[in-house]
Amino acid sequence: IEGVGYKVHVYTSKKVMIQGEMAKEEATMWAELFDLPMDFLSVPNNPTDKVTSSVTKISYDRSKNHFGSDEVGTGDFFGPVVVVCAYVTIDQQQTLLDLGVKDSKLLTDEAIIKIASTLRSIVPYWSVVLPNPKYNEMITKGYNQNKLKAYLHNHALRKALQEHKSTVDLCVVDAFCNKEQYFSYLTDYPFVVRNIELVEKAESKYLAVAAASIIARDEFIHQMNAISQTLGIVLPYGASAIVDLIGKRIALEKGFGVFDNIAKTHFKNMDKIKTMMK
Repeated sequence: IEGVGYKVHVYTSKKVMIQGEMAKEEATMWAELFDLPMDFLSVPNNPTDKVTSSVTKISYDRSKNHFGSDEVGTGDFFGPVVVVCAYVTIDQQQTLLDLGVKDSKLLTDEAIIKIASTLRSIVPYWSVVLPNPKYNEMITKGYNQNKLKAYLHNHALRKALQEHKSTVDLCVVDAFCNKEQYFSYLTDYPFVVRNIELVEKAESKYLAVAAASIIARDEFIHQMNAISQTLGIVLPYGASAIVDLIGKRIALEKGFGVFDNIAKTHFKNMDKIKTMMK
């Protein structure tokens, strides 16, 4: 079974192995759902494992005052898309490292919430939240996810540059496409920030992007908790089979009309939920 950021292998011995960048998060979610003890998790020492290799490659460029922009939620069926742009100075960077700032995918949600509470008070940041109804409307109009991300990153960067007057050496966006494609998505938009760099795995290279990823994830968790509280149902992250099962429960209890307000309805999960209801 393959999901966003992880693969699940089920063996005839009844052993289950989850691999990939989001493996720990996926396993933790199943543990919480079925009340399993957390000591059932084991972290592989395989140097080819994505989590291990990404940790060893972290080396932050600490020579620049810079903006960093990252997004969360594009791989999750439930919940909005959140983009955050953060500003980090050279003088702040050791403080952030001491705080534990790094790529949010390498942190538990508990750690993210704790770090973000301090991070929000010491790092200027600008966030843009695209709620599900607006997301679904834009998809219906012909936007794909990359075009939406380009729009949201540009909007966050515009807010940052308009409001922040300190010296900025660099603006970094965590790359999801190449630069030519990025600007092609913004062709019809009148106000485009062009002095940017799109960098692959930027959250492991620039602390402002890492800080943005943490704040964005913290905001996404907050948004998901709010939706869950309104529904009276705890929403799972990602787009796995458990998402389909929870989606079926929501359809049974609330009807299909609610999905436009809480989910990305163009995901294949929506079709699977409808099939399960037949």
